[in-house]
Amino acid sequence: MLLNRRTFFVKERVALIKLTDTYDILDPESGQPIGVAREEPPGWAKYARIAIDKRILPTQVNIYEDEGSPPTFSLKKGPAFLRSKVTVTDAQGAPLGRFESKLFSLGGGFYVYDTLNNPVAEVKGDWKAGTSGSWTPAGTNWGS
Repeated sequence: MLLNRRTFFVKERVALIKLTDTYDILDPESGQPIGVAREEPPGWAKYARIAIDKRILPTQVNIYEDEGSPPTFSLKKGPAFLRSKVTVTDAQGAPLGRFESKLFSLGGGFYVYDTLNNPVAEVKGDWKAGTSGSWTPAGTNWGS
């Protein structure tokens, strides 16, 4: 059900003091919950966040359709100093593709690759300002 959708509304769960993030995934039309994304870093990295910026530490985000169910898919990021790489895996741990941040980019952005490391898309722009978009390797606008 979750993977059959093209649009989602993601809302962060607010807490006073937290070492990990949890997000509710909602149907944008009805507002009904359709999944949960839960950050589950290694134990040492979870507590290292107290002293070190979490953006450079490894983490894993598991996406669940229901709170008690196994993950539908996962996003795993290793330690990142200059460039972040995020691997996407299915419920069995098989790779589905990956994201790689741009090394030098003022507006931010990242590249999307398939399981054979072929470029699938480039996401660039400032999504907060509404100037973002996606392009195929051939330069065709894929969406905004």
